[in-house]
Amino acid sequence: MNRIQSTLFIVITTIVGIKNSNAQSDSSVSVVNRTAAALKIDEGNGLLLEGQVRTALVKFNDAIDKNPFSSKAHTGAAECQYKMLSYGFALKAAQKAVELDKQNADAVFFLAQSQHRLGDLSNALKNYELALSLFSQTAQKDLNLPFIIDCVKFAQKLIAEGVKFERKPMLGANSEFMDYGPMLYDGGKRLMFNSRRSNTTGGQRNPADQLYFEDIYEAVWNPKRQEWDSVTNKIGKINSPGFDAVSFMSTDGERLYVTLNNTMDPKVKRKDLTGSSDIAMAKLSKNGTWPKPKLISGGINTDFFEGSPTLTKDEQAIYFVAQRRTSDGGGTEIMVSTYQGKTWSKALQLPAPINNKGRQTTPFISPNGTYLFFSSDSHLGIGGYDIFVSKLNGSQWSIPVNLGYGINSVNDDTHFKYYPELKLGILASVEVDGNRATYNMFTVDMSNFNLEDIKFEWD
Repeated sequence: MNRIQSTLFIVITTIVGIKNSNAQSDSSVSVVNRTAAALKIDEGNGLLLEGQVRTALVKFNDAIDKNPFSSKAHTGAAECQYKMLSYGFALKAAQKAVELDKQNADAVFFLAQSQHRLGDLSNALKNYELALSLFSQTAQKDLNLPFIIDCVKFAQKLIAEGVKFERKPMLGANSEFMDYGPMLYDGGKRLMFNSRRSNTTGGQRNPADQLYFEDIYEAVWNPKRQEWDSVTNKIGKINSPGFDAVSFMSTDGERLYVTLNNTMDPKVKRKDLTGSSDIAMAKLSKNGTWPKPKLISGGINTDFFEGSPTLTKDEQAIYFVAQRRTSDGGGTEIMVSTYQGKTWSKALQLPAPINNKGRQTTPFISPNGTYLFFSSDSHLGIGGYDIFVSKLNGSQWSIPVNLGYGINSVNDDTHFKYYPELKLGILASVEVDGNRATYNMFTVDMSNFNLEDIKFEWD
Protein backbone atom coordinates (compact mmCIF):
# COMPACT_ATOMS: atom_id res chain seq x y z
CA MET A 1 0.00 0.00 0.00
CA ASN A 2 1.50 3.36 -1.01
CA ARG A 3 1.40 6.53 1.07
CA ILE A 4 -1.65 7.97 -0.71
CA GLN A 5 -3.63 4.71 -0.74
CA SER A 6 -3.40 4.44 3.01
CA THR A 7 -5.33 7.68 3.47
CA LEU A 8 -8.48 6.27 1.85
CA PHE A 9 -9.46 4.38 5.05
CA ILE A 10 -9.46 7.15 7.57
CA VAL A 11 -11.31 10.46 7.87
CA ILE A 12 -10.82 14.28 8.33
CA THR A 13 -10.56 18.20 7.21
CA THR A 14 -11.76 22.25 6.79
CA ILE A 15 -12.96 24.76 4.07
CA VAL A 16 -11.42 26.80 1.28
CA GLY A 17 -10.19 26.65 -2.29
CA ILE A 18 -6.69 26.83 -3.66
CA LYS A 19 -5.27 30.32 -3.19
CA ASN A 20 -4.11 32.12 -6.31
CA SER A 21 -0.59 32.93 -5.25
CA ASN A 22 2.59 32.36 -7.22
CA ALA A 23 4.60 29.32 -6.21
CA GLN A 24 7.80 30.34 -4.43
CA SER A 25 11.18 28.86 -5.10
CA ASP A 26 13.39 27.20 -2.53
CA SER A 27 16.45 28.71 -4.22
CA SER A 28 16.86 31.07 -1.28
CA VAL A 29 17.36 28.07 0.99
CA SER A 30 20.88 26.76 1.35
CA VAL A 31 21.85 23.48 -0.28
CA VAL A 32 22.57 22.08 3.17
CA ASN A 33 19.06 22.86 4.43
CA ARG A 34 17.41 21.61 1.25
CA THR A 35 19.31 18.34 1.57
CA ALA A 36 18.44 18.05 5.25
CA ALA A 37 14.77 18.70 4.46
CA ALA A 38 14.77 16.00 1.77
CA LEU A 39 16.18 13.50 4.26
CA LYS A 40 13.51 14.41 6.82
CA ILE A 41 10.81 13.93 4.18
CA ASP A 42 12.16 10.46 3.36
CA GLU A 43 12.18 9.60 7.06
CA GLY A 44 8.62 10.87 7.42
CA ASN A 45 7.41 8.82 4.48
CA GLY A 46 9.02 5.71 5.95
CA LEU A 47 7.36 6.29 9.31
CA LEU A 48 3.99 6.76 7.61
CA LEU A 49 4.31 3.37 5.96
CA GLU A 50 4.92 1.90 9.42
CA GLY A 51 1.85 3.65 10.84
CA GLN A 52 3.91 6.00 13.02
CA VAL A 53 1.82 9.03 12.09
CA ARG A 54 2.65 11.38 14.97
CA THR A 55 6.37 10.71 14.72
CA ALA A 56 6.17 11.20 10.95
CA LEU A 57 4.55 14.61 11.49
CA VAL A 58 7.54 15.68 13.57
CA LYS A 59 9.82 14.76 10.67
CA PHE A 60 7.75 16.69 8.14
CA ASN A 61 7.63 19.74 10.42
CA ASP A 62 11.40 19.51 10.79
CA ALA A 63 11.62 19.47 7.00
CA ILE A 64 9.41 22.57 6.80
CA ASP A 65 11.69 24.34 9.29
CA LYS A 66 14.68 23.53 7.08
CA ASN A 67 12.94 24.38 3.83
CA PRO A 68 9.60 26.19 4.15
CA PHE A 69 9.26 26.19 0.35
CA SER A 70 9.12 22.41 0.05
CA SER A 71 5.72 21.41 -1.28
CA LYS A 72 6.46 17.76 -0.45
CA ALA A 73 7.12 18.59 3.21
CA HIS A 74 3.79 20.40 3.53
CA THR A 75 2.06 17.52 1.72
CA GLY A 76 3.48 15.05 4.24
CA ALA A 77 2.28 17.24 7.09
CA ALA A 78 -1.18 17.40 5.49
CA GLU A 79 -1.38 13.62 5.28
CA CYS A 80 -0.38 13.21 8.92
CA GLN A 81 -2.86 15.82 10.14
CA TYR A 82 -5.56 14.16 8.06
CA LYS A 83 -4.88 10.76 9.57
CA MET A 84 -4.93 12.30 13.05
CA LEU A 85 -8.40 13.76 12.33
CA SER A 86 -7.01 17.30 12.45
CA TYR A 87 -8.93 18.31 9.36
CA GLY A 88 -8.47 22.06 9.67
CA PHE A 89 -4.71 21.71 10.05
CA ALA A 90 -4.64 19.22 7.17
CA LEU A 91 -6.47 21.74 5.02
CA LYS A 92 -3.99 24.50 5.79
CA ALA A 93 -0.98 22.27 5.13
CA ALA A 94 -2.45 21.04 1.85
CA GLN A 95 -3.27 24.58 0.75
CA LYS A 96 0.32 25.64 1.37
CA ALA A 97 1.64 22.63 -0.54
CA VAL A 98 -0.56 23.50 -3.53
CA GLU A 99 0.46 27.17 -3.40
CA LEU A 100 4.07 26.05 -3.71
CA ASP A 101 3.40 23.54 -6.47
CA LYS A 102 0.07 23.54 -8.29
CA GLN A 103 1.07 20.34 -10.11
CA ASN A 104 1.52 18.42 -6.86
CA ALA A 105 -1.20 15.81 -7.36
CA ASP A 106 -0.85 14.41 -3.83
CA ALA A 107 -1.32 17.85 -2.31
CA VAL A 108 -4.40 18.57 -4.42
CA PHE A 109 -5.85 15.21 -3.39
CA PHE A 110 -5.33 15.89 0.32
CA LEU A 111 -6.81 19.34 -0.12
CA ALA A 112 -9.91 17.80 -1.68
CA GLN A 113 -10.17 15.18 1.07
CA SER A 114 -9.92 17.84 3.77
CA GLN A 115 -12.63 19.92 2.13
CA HIS A 116 -14.79 16.81 1.75
CA ARG A 117 -14.49 15.94 5.45
CA LEU A 118 -15.27 19.53 6.41
CA GLY A 119 -18.38 19.63 4.26
CA ASP A 120 -17.08 22.01 1.57
CA LEU A 121 -18.36 19.74 -1.18
CA SER A 122 -18.22 22.24 -4.02
CA ASN A 123 -14.50 22.92 -3.61
CA ALA A 124 -13.83 19.27 -2.80
CA LEU A 125 -15.40 18.24 -6.11
CA LYS A 126 -13.33 20.78 -8.05
CA ASN A 127 -10.10 19.61 -6.47
CA TYR A 128 -10.89 15.90 -6.79
CA GLU A 129 -11.45 16.52 -10.51
CA LEU A 130 -8.20 18.48 -10.68
CA ALA A 131 -6.38 15.63 -8.96
CA LEU A 132 -7.93 13.25 -11.50
CA SER A 133 -6.29 15.25 -14.28
CA LEU A 134 -2.91 15.28 -12.51
CA PHE A 135 -2.64 11.61 -11.50
CA SER A 136 -1.72 8.79 -13.84
CA GLN A 137 -4.44 6.30 -14.74
CA THR A 138 -2.83 3.77 -12.42
CA ALA A 139 -2.90 6.22 -9.51
CA GLN A 140 -6.48 7.18 -10.30
CA LYS A 141 -7.45 3.53 -10.04
CA ASP A 142 -5.40 2.95 -6.87
CA LEU A 143 -7.05 5.91 -5.19
CA ASN A 144 -10.48 5.01 -6.57
CA LEU A 145 -10.84 8.65 -7.59
CA PRO A 146 -13.78 8.27 -10.01
CA PHE A 147 -15.74 6.53 -7.24
CA ILE A 148 -14.89 9.28 -4.73
CA ILE A 149 -16.09 11.90 -7.20
CA ASP A 150 -19.36 9.98 -7.59
CA CYS A 151 -19.68 9.96 -3.79
CA VAL A 152 -19.33 13.75 -3.59
CA LYS A 153 -22.05 14.18 -6.22
CA PHE A 154 -24.21 11.68 -4.34
CA ALA A 155 -23.62 13.62 -1.11
CA GLN A 156 -24.65 16.89 -2.76
CA LYS A 157 -27.86 15.26 -3.95
CA LEU A 158 -28.81 13.76 -0.56
CA ILE A 159 -27.94 16.90 1.38
CA ALA A 160 -30.06 18.98 -1.00
CA GLU A 161 -33.01 16.69 -0.24
CA GLY A 162 -32.70 17.55 3.46
CA VAL A 163 -32.18 15.72 6.75
CA LYS A 164 -34.48 12.72 7.21
CA PHE A 165 -33.29 11.77 10.68
CA GLU A 166 -32.33 13.82 13.70
CA ARG A 167 -29.31 12.64 15.66
CA LYS A 168 -28.24 13.92 19.04
CA PRO A 169 -24.94 13.53 20.91
CA MET A 170 -24.97 11.12 23.84
CA LEU A 171 -24.42 13.74 26.53
CA GLY A 172 -22.44 12.60 29.54
CA ALA A 173 -21.03 9.60 27.69
CA ASN A 174 -18.98 11.49 25.10
CA SER A 175 -15.65 12.91 26.18
CA GLU A 176 -12.62 14.71 24.76
CA PHE A 177 -11.28 11.27 23.82
CA MET A 178 -12.46 8.84 21.13
CA ASP A 179 -15.81 7.30 22.12
CA TYR A 180 -17.53 4.73 19.91
CA GLY A 181 -19.27 1.35 19.74
CA PRO A 182 -22.36 2.23 21.86
CA MET A 183 -24.63 -0.64 22.95
CA LEU A 184 -27.87 -0.18 24.91
CA TYR A 185 -29.32 -2.72 27.34
CA ASP A 186 -31.75 -2.95 30.25
CA GLY A 187 -34.48 -1.34 28.17
CA GLY A 188 -32.21 1.50 27.10
CA LYS A 189 -31.45 2.53 30.68
CA ARG A 190 -27.85 1.38 30.53
CA LEU A 191 -25.08 1.83 28.03
CA MET A 192 -21.81 0.12 27.26
CA PHE A 193 -19.31 1.62 24.86
CA ASN A 194 -15.63 1.78 23.98
CA SER A 195 -13.27 4.66 24.63
CA ARG A 196 -9.58 5.50 24.47
CA ARG A 197 -9.48 7.60 27.66
CA SER A 198 -6.53 8.45 29.86
CA ASN A 199 -7.80 6.23 32.69
CA THR A 200 -7.67 3.10 30.52
CA THR A 201 -6.73 -0.08 32.37
CA GLY A 202 -2.94 -0.26 32.55
CA GLY A 203 -2.54 3.34 31.34
CA GLN A 204 -0.69 2.30 28.17
CA ARG A 205 -0.61 4.04 24.80
CA ASN A 206 -0.48 2.49 21.37
CA PRO A 207 3.08 3.11 20.05
CA ALA A 208 1.72 3.75 16.55
CA ASP A 209 -0.81 6.55 17.13
CA GLN A 210 0.17 7.44 20.71
CA LEU A 211 -3.47 7.19 21.83
CA TYR A 212 -4.49 5.23 24.92
CA PHE A 213 -5.55 1.62 24.50
CA GLU A 214 -9.31 1.19 24.35
CA ASP A 215 -11.38 0.03 27.31
CA ILE A 216 -15.04 -0.88 27.74
CA TYR A 217 -17.08 1.66 29.71
CA GLU A 218 -20.51 1.57 31.27
CA ALA A 219 -22.98 4.41 31.93
CA VAL A 220 -26.47 4.83 33.40
CA TRP A 221 -29.23 7.04 31.98
CA ASN A 222 -30.23 9.90 34.27
CA PRO A 223 -33.81 10.89 33.29
CA LYS A 224 -33.79 14.05 35.41
CA ARG A 225 -30.65 15.44 33.82
CA GLN A 226 -31.43 13.85 30.44
CA GLU A 227 -27.90 12.57 30.07
CA TRP A 228 -25.67 9.61 30.84
CA ASP A 229 -23.80 9.52 34.12
CA SER A 230 -21.94 7.14 36.46
CA VAL A 231 -19.46 6.46 33.63
CA THR A 232 -16.91 3.83 34.63
CA ASN A 233 -14.55 1.24 33.17
CA LYS A 234 -14.54 -0.74 36.44
CA ILE A 235 -16.70 -3.56 35.10
CA GLY A 236 -15.67 -6.76 36.83
CA LYS A 237 -12.68 -8.28 35.04
CA ILE A 238 -13.79 -7.29 31.54
CA ASN A 239 -10.98 -4.82 30.83
CA SER A 240 -7.30 -5.68 30.50
CA PRO A 241 -4.08 -3.71 29.88
CA GLY A 242 -4.59 -4.40 26.17
CA PHE A 243 -7.36 -3.41 23.74
CA ASP A 244 -10.89 -4.32 24.86
CA ALA A 245 -14.05 -3.50 22.90
CA VAL A 246 -17.68 -4.49 23.47
CA SER A 247 -20.11 -5.31 20.65
CA PHE A 248 -23.03 -7.49 21.74
CA MET A 249 -24.96 -8.61 24.81
CA SER A 250 -27.37 -11.56 24.85
CA THR A 251 -31.06 -10.85 25.28
CA ASP A 252 -31.04 -12.21 28.83
CA GLY A 253 -28.04 -10.01 29.70
CA GLU A 254 -25.88 -12.95 30.74
CA ARG A 255 -23.35 -13.16 27.89
CA LEU A 256 -21.13 -10.38 26.61
CA TYR A 257 -19.27 -10.70 23.31
CA VAL A 258 -16.15 -8.59 22.97
CA THR A 259 -13.06 -8.02 20.83
CA LEU A 260 -9.66 -8.52 22.47
CA ASN A 261 -6.13 -7.64 21.43
CA ASN A 262 -3.49 -8.43 24.05
CA THR A 263 -0.49 -8.48 21.71
CA MET A 264 0.95 -5.40 23.41
CA ASP A 265 0.41 -6.63 26.96
CA PRO A 266 3.86 -7.70 28.25
CA LYS A 267 2.31 -9.85 30.99
CA VAL A 268 0.45 -12.17 28.64
CA LYS A 269 2.14 -15.51 27.97
CA ARG A 270 2.93 -16.36 24.37
CA LYS A 271 0.43 -19.25 24.29
CA ASP A 272 -2.35 -16.89 25.39
CA LEU A 273 -1.66 -14.13 22.84
CA THR A 274 -4.48 -13.17 20.51
CA GLY A 275 -3.86 -13.34 16.78
CA SER A 276 -4.07 -9.61 16.09
CA SER A 277 -7.61 -9.07 17.47
CA ASP A 278 -9.87 -12.01 18.41
CA ILE A 279 -13.47 -12.49 19.54
CA ALA A 280 -14.19 -13.55 23.12
CA MET A 281 -17.20 -14.07 25.39
CA ALA A 282 -17.80 -13.46 29.09
CA LYS A 283 -20.63 -15.14 30.99
CA LEU A 284 -22.13 -13.28 33.94
CA SER A 285 -21.24 -14.98 37.22
CA LYS A 286 -23.81 -16.05 39.84
CA ASN A 287 -22.89 -13.04 41.98
CA GLY A 288 -23.68 -10.70 39.09
CA THR A 289 -20.13 -9.72 38.05
CA TRP A 290 -18.35 -10.07 34.73
CA PRO A 291 -15.35 -12.43 34.66
CA LYS A 292 -12.40 -12.24 32.28
CA PRO A 293 -13.62 -12.98 28.71
CA LYS A 294 -12.50 -16.22 27.09
CA LEU A 295 -11.74 -16.65 23.38
CA ILE A 296 -14.56 -18.45 21.62
CA SER A 297 -13.79 -21.83 20.07
CA GLY A 298 -14.22 -23.05 16.52
CA GLY A 299 -13.50 -21.60 13.11
CA ILE A 300 -13.66 -17.88 13.84
CA ASN A 301 -10.42 -16.63 15.39
CA THR A 302 -7.24 -16.77 13.29
CA ASP A 303 -3.88 -15.03 13.14
CA PHE A 304 -5.63 -12.22 11.26
CA PHE A 305 -7.97 -9.53 12.60
CA GLU A 306 -11.45 -10.48 13.86
CA GLY A 307 -13.76 -8.12 15.71
CA SER A 308 -17.15 -6.42 16.14
CA PRO A 309 -19.24 -9.57 16.73
CA THR A 310 -23.04 -9.37 16.48
CA LEU A 311 -25.42 -12.29 16.97
CA THR A 312 -28.98 -13.27 16.21
CA LYS A 313 -31.38 -13.47 19.15
CA ASP A 314 -30.99 -17.26 19.46
CA GLU A 315 -27.19 -16.85 19.32
CA GLN A 316 -26.96 -19.52 16.63
CA ALA A 317 -25.36 -17.19 14.05
CA ILE A 318 -22.55 -14.71 14.57
CA TYR A 319 -21.51 -12.01 12.12
CA PHE A 320 -18.22 -10.19 12.52
CA VAL A 321 -15.50 -8.21 10.74
CA ALA A 322 -12.34 -9.91 9.57
CA GLN A 323 -9.27 -9.12 7.57
CA ARG A 324 -8.38 -12.04 5.36
CA ARG A 325 -6.93 -10.26 2.32
CA THR A 326 -3.42 -8.85 2.27
CA SER A 327 -2.59 -8.62 -1.44
CA ASP A 328 -4.93 -5.75 -2.35
CA GLY A 329 -4.48 -3.35 0.54
CA GLY A 330 -5.93 -5.46 3.30
CA GLY A 331 -9.63 -4.66 3.09
CA THR A 332 -12.02 -5.98 5.72
CA GLU A 333 -15.00 -8.25 5.13
CA ILE A 334 -18.08 -9.29 7.03
CA MET A 335 -18.04 -12.98 7.91
CA VAL A 336 -20.64 -15.36 9.32
CA SER A 337 -20.40 -18.52 11.41
CA THR A 338 -23.08 -20.78 12.88
CA TYR A 339 -23.10 -22.55 16.23
CA GLN A 340 -22.91 -26.31 15.83
CA GLY A 341 -23.36 -28.11 19.13
CA LYS A 342 -20.39 -27.03 21.19
CA THR A 343 -18.37 -24.93 18.79
CA TRP A 344 -18.59 -22.41 15.95
CA SER A 345 -18.36 -23.50 12.32
CA LYS A 346 -15.67 -22.32 9.96
CA ALA A 347 -16.47 -18.70 9.15
CA LEU A 348 -17.54 -17.83 5.63
CA GLN A 349 -17.26 -14.48 3.90
CA LEU A 350 -20.59 -12.95 2.95
CA PRO A 351 -20.88 -12.73 -0.83
CA ALA A 352 -21.39 -9.70 -3.02
CA PRO A 353 -23.19 -7.37 -2.88
CA ILE A 354 -22.29 -7.08 0.85
CA ASN A 355 -18.53 -7.44 0.54
CA ASN A 356 -16.44 -5.88 -2.19
CA LYS A 357 -12.82 -4.81 -2.65
CA GLY A 358 -13.15 -2.01 -0.11
CA ARG A 359 -13.79 -2.16 3.63
CA GLN A 360 -16.95 -3.30 5.35
CA THR A 361 -17.09 -2.98 9.13
CA THR A 362 -19.15 -2.86 12.37
CA PRO A 363 -22.08 -5.12 11.39
CA PHE A 364 -25.33 -5.33 13.35
CA ILE A 365 -27.71 -8.20 12.60
CA SER A 366 -31.39 -7.89 13.47
CA PRO A 367 -32.55 -10.38 16.14
CA ASN A 368 -34.36 -12.52 13.55
CA GLY A 369 -31.35 -12.56 11.22
CA THR A 370 -33.20 -10.87 8.35
CA TYR A 371 -31.59 -7.44 8.23
CA LEU A 372 -27.89 -6.62 8.31
CA PHE A 373 -26.73 -3.09 9.08
CA PHE A 374 -23.05 -2.34 8.43
CA SER A 375 -20.64 0.42 7.50
CA SER A 376 -18.68 0.58 4.26
CA ASP A 377 -16.28 2.94 2.53
CA SER A 378 -16.77 1.30 -0.86
CA HIS A 379 -20.53 1.35 -1.49
CA LEU A 380 -21.84 4.67 -2.82
CA GLY A 381 -21.99 7.02 0.17
CA ILE A 382 -21.72 10.57 1.42
CA GLY A 383 -18.20 10.44 2.79
CA GLY A 384 -15.81 8.06 4.51
CA TYR A 385 -17.72 5.14 6.01
CA ASP A 386 -21.49 5.25 5.52
CA ILE A 387 -24.12 3.05 7.17
CA PHE A 388 -26.11 0.64 4.98
CA VAL A 389 -28.77 -2.03 5.42
CA SER A 390 -29.33 -5.22 3.44
CA LYS A 391 -32.14 -7.79 3.61
CA LEU A 392 -31.71 -11.56 3.46
CA ASN A 393 -34.04 -13.40 1.08
CA GLY A 394 -33.40 -17.12 1.35
CA SER A 395 -29.62 -17.28 0.94
CA GLN A 396 -29.26 -14.03 -1.01
CA TRP A 397 -28.55 -10.59 0.39
CA SER A 398 -30.09 -7.54 -1.26
CA ILE A 399 -28.14 -4.65 -2.71
CA PRO A 400 -27.18 -2.50 0.33
CA VAL A 401 -29.30 0.62 0.86
CA ASN A 402 -27.69 3.81 2.18
CA LEU A 403 -29.58 4.99 5.29
CA GLY A 404 -29.35 8.58 4.12
CA TYR A 405 -28.23 11.99 5.27
CA GLY A 406 -28.82 12.63 8.96
CA ILE A 407 -27.73 9.16 9.94
CA ASN A 408 -24.77 9.43 7.57
CA SER A 409 -22.51 12.45 7.25
CA VAL A 410 -19.49 13.63 5.22
CA ASN A 411 -17.30 11.83 7.78
CA ASP A 412 -17.03 8.26 9.07
CA ASP A 413 -20.27 6.84 10.46
CA THR A 414 -19.98 3.42 12.10
CA HIS A 415 -21.18 1.12 14.92
CA PHE A 416 -24.87 1.51 14.07
CA LYS A 417 -27.46 -0.42 16.08
CA TYR A 418 -31.23 -0.28 15.68
CA TYR A 419 -33.70 -0.74 18.56
CA PRO A 420 -37.23 -0.76 17.05
CA GLU A 421 -38.85 -1.21 20.48
CA LEU A 422 -37.22 2.06 21.56
CA LYS A 423 -37.72 3.69 18.13
CA LEU A 424 -34.06 4.54 18.38
CA GLY A 425 -30.81 4.07 16.54
CA ILE A 426 -27.32 4.64 17.93
CA LEU A 427 -24.03 5.12 16.16
CA ALA A 428 -20.54 6.59 16.31
CA SER A 429 -19.38 9.34 14.00
CA VAL A 430 -16.37 11.54 13.47
CA GLU A 431 -17.40 15.02 14.60
CA VAL A 432 -15.49 18.15 13.67
CA ASP A 433 -14.76 20.76 16.33
CA GLY A 434 -12.61 23.62 15.07
CA ASN A 435 -9.46 22.33 13.41
CA ARG A 436 -9.77 18.86 14.91
CA ALA A 437 -12.23 16.01 15.00
CA THR A 438 -12.87 12.94 17.13
CA TYR A 439 -15.25 10.01 17.39
CA ASN A 440 -18.43 10.73 19.36
CA MET A 441 -21.61 8.74 19.95
CA PHE A 442 -25.13 9.72 18.88
CA THR A 443 -28.73 8.62 19.21
CA VAL A 444 -31.06 8.85 16.22
CA ASP A 445 -34.82 9.34 16.45
CA MET A 446 -36.23 6.59 14.22
CA SER A 447 -39.90 7.02 15.03
CA ASN A 448 -40.69 7.34 11.32
CA PHE A 449 -38.39 4.52 10.21
CA ASN A 450 -39.85 1.24 8.99
CA LEU A 451 -37.71 -1.44 7.40
CA GLU A 452 -40.74 -2.69 5.49
CA ASP A 453 -40.92 0.65 3.66
CA ILE A 454 -37.45 0.18 2.12
CA LYS A 455 -37.49 -1.03 -1.47
CA PHE A 456 -34.80 -3.66 -1.46
CA GLU A 457 -33.45 -4.97 -4.75
CA TRP A 458 -31.57 -8.16 -5.59
CA ASP A 459 -29.16 -8.75 -8.44
